Amino acid sequence: MKRNFNYHIMAPSDLPTYTDLSMSTVTQRQSVAYSGTLNQLQYYLNQLSADVEKVTTGGSSVLRVFNGAVCVSMEQRSEEKPLFGSAAPRYLGEWYVIIEWVANPVNDMFADAVLAVVLKANTEGPKAYIAPVKVDKSHFNECLMELLAEMFGSSCVDRLIRGERLKLVVDRKDVWIDLRSLSVQCDEDEVLQQMVSTAVTKLHRAITPVKL
Repeated sequence: MKRNFNYHIMAPSDLPTYTDLSMSTVTQRQSVAYSGTLNQLQYYLNQLSADVEKVTTGGSSVLRVFNGAVCVSMEQRSEEKPLFGSAAPRYLGEWYVIIEWVANPVNDMFADAVLAVVLKANTEGPKAYIAPVKVDKSHFNECLMELLAEMFGSSCVDRLIRGERLKLVVDRKDVWIDLRSLSVQCDEDEVLQQMVSTAVTKLHRAITPVKL
């Protein structure tokens, strides 16, 4: 903030205390025609984010996505509109998905991602998907073995998992990967340990829904 040719840095909440300015927020609301069900939409949103919570507000269900940054609900609209080129009214009772969020650069990005999921779910038709998406541990283990084989060679990967631990041998150096905590241990080579750890983390993020 600039005052009398002097610049001051302050938190937005301090504006009313030290200045005559006030802080306001803008809540954005977007409506999208939707022919599916809320359960189907929840199924697709679970693939996008691991922070999807279904709550009941005012007798209607609301999906809170990205730790509540974006709220998604459904409502039916009925209105009289004349047909194009005709004075006769037409009754519309379509369902709409309502996306609401407080405007800021991060939430705007989340809202764009949610909108893309809504459009995708709408193309699939009205199906009742209710099961949340979970990462298949065996699928992740198989993908990890393939990734390590491409990086270091298939002969370096021990495909026998011992107590949730996977062993990798590179240049006679043992690397142990804990498949539960995703931690990597290599006492002989810190650079190799960091390389494998980065690969494991990025793979897990790639196949796991986003979680804040």
